[in-house]
Amino acid sequence: PPPPPQPQPQPQPPRNDDGHDNIDRQKKRNKESLSIRISKSNNHESRRVALGAAIFAAAPPCFLNDFRLLFEALLGARQRQWETLREDSIEKDGDENDNDSHGDAMASDSTNNNDANHETLANIVMQQQSQETESCDQDDELLQNESQFYTALAILQWLQPATSTTSTSTSISLHTPFHQALKTLTLRTIRSLISTRYDAPGPLRQTLEWTSSVLSPWVYHLLGHDAFHSHSWPWRLERFSSHCFLRIRRTELFDILAEYPDSLPAIRELTEALDRSAEGAEGGAARTAGYRSLAQEWKKALTSRVLHPGAQTHQIIDVYVTAIKVLREMDPNSGELLQVVTRPVREYLRGRKDTVRCIVTSLTDEENGGDLYEELKRQDAKPLEEAQLDEEDEEEEVPTLEWMPPPSILQRRGVITGEVGRVSSNSRR
Repeated sequence: PPPPPQPQPQPQPPRNDDGHDNIDRQKKRNKESLSIRISKSNNHESRRVALGAAIFAAAPPCFLNDFRLLFEALLGARQRQWETLREDSIEKDGDENDNDSHGDAMASDSTNNNDANHETLANIVMQQQSQETESCDQDDELLQNESQFYTALAILQWLQPATSTTSTSTSISLHTPFHQALKTLTLRTIRSLISTRYDAPGPLRQTLEWTSSVLSPWVYHLLGHDAFHSHSWPWRLERFSSHCFLRIRRTELFDILAEYPDSLPAIRELTEALDRSAEGAEGGAARTAGYRSLAQEWKKALTSRVLHPGAQTHQIIDVYVTAIKVLREMDPNSGELLQVVTRPVREYLRGRKDTVRCIVTSLTDEENGGDLYEELKRQDAKPLEEAQLDEEDEEEEVPTLEWMPPPSILQRRGVITGEVGRVSSNSRR
């Protein structure tokens, strides 16, 4: 039989020069040219990253700590320079006011001093002047080389935030020593400005002045204009200074309470610093957290300093009355801070046997009455023997057989139910 017919090949359509193959080749050429441009532009970046990695790999363990000490020295030099200018301005103002009044007195006192005192004072002054001169020379040398150091850090970008093209290990390596130095010097400086100063306004203003005159310029020169403003460093530094102010004042709460009413400026500045530290997008939540933390510090201060067997009951009552005044100054609207802070004091006074006797003595004794008698006198309250019953009380209706006594005060307070605490049989009687 004849062989079967073979299938005829189908004719292929003519390929167009603008087809898919040409498109793929064009994409490939574009990718190659783009990679070449990226490699050329990242040549400097790759060398910077390699240099940083090599430096940190070969650095000793104390490398980051040395940077922290260097940051502290630079900020400390600016701090001492600011203090010197501030003291000079204060002395200049004082000399202008006191030259005429104290000139004769100083001359007469100097004639009565002997030669030995003159020599001792002269030696002390010379030593202080030599130390100050030496420290000033070191500070001047540091500040002269400060700009070169900041320029080197800007080129290496060791303090810049990490990006997709930079190595995380080299871009944020100096953030830790930088923040440590910032925190250490800020706490130290603010403590020297405000510690034990309660009776005059101004410590918070001096803190904010130091922040704007010393701290902010230093961070600005260190990080650069773009990083300083893009990351909201002016607001962050002011808020951080307010936090440091609160942290120092929290350790002095009982001293502030003991100095009341002389410490009223410190109480008002404490409230203002609390509001400043809560400024921002989360201001409401931050302010609530700040008051909650402050309430805990108040409770710790009162518990450790007053609520112990060594304190007498009348002293605890006086502290309790003063605490009410102070907390009303800090939180005059809600009164929640007063309720939270004074709750342990109230519970402790309920457990003392002589609490009622001390309260009655404080209200009636003119000589040893204390704060309660002064408050009663200030409110112009009449003595008990001069008090008169109201007409409504005289015309009260006679109780009928349906009258029922009110529930026990212990039951109303939840003592018997266990919400406050157990009550013994003696206390019930």
